[in-house]
Amino acid sequence: MPLNPDFNSGDPAGCGLYQITAKNKRRSSAATAYLAPARKRRNLSIKTKSRVTRVLIEDGCAVGVEYVCRGKKRRAYARKEVILSAGAISSPKLLMLSGVGPADDLKQHGIGVKQDLPGVGQNLQDHIEISLVYELNGPHSYDKYKRLFWKAAAGLNYLLFKGGLSSSNLIEGGCFGGPTNPRNGRIFSIFWS
Repeated sequence: MPLNPDFNSGDPAGCGLYQITAKNKRRSSAATAYLAPARKRRNLSIKTKSRVTRVLIEDGCAVGVEYVCRGKKRRAYARKEVILSAGAISSPKLLMLSGVGPADDLKQHGIGVKQDLPGVGQNLQDHIEISLVYELNGPHSYDKYKRLFWKAAAGLNYLLFKGGLSSSNLIEGGCFGGPTNPRNGRIFSIFWS
């Protein structure tokens, strides 16, 4: 199988290392990597314990969001633009709850149609995965780190060199390939650690 240096390039076929969000050799969430450095900006407001329920659309443009915070429905309006980034499932769900999607489906659920876009909410797929577990004849994997000595060694390696097991995401690489299925893309994937 060919080397694929970037699984996010549009064609996942091949073998390669996974890209992770990390800073200073430490796994990092989107909140830590992007929001924390911008936290003091005057044009940023972070609402926790809140859930967006729909995008507010006026004259064909997204102008804000409606959200629930501590049981109360609230609205937030944008000065310039609304960026919807709620994942592969929740983004189309929010669009549809906002009236953007297949008109017949929206009407069937009593949602007013803002924009008839038949593809929204269609052809969603989850990762189909089969895990194979093998028993090794010795401490040849991460299992050796169950012992106190190896736990301490991994911790010390990380403290001194920011490396080793403690800096790993444990599934460091993978392969995507096999014959192409016109409906679903590639047929198999393999992960290794």
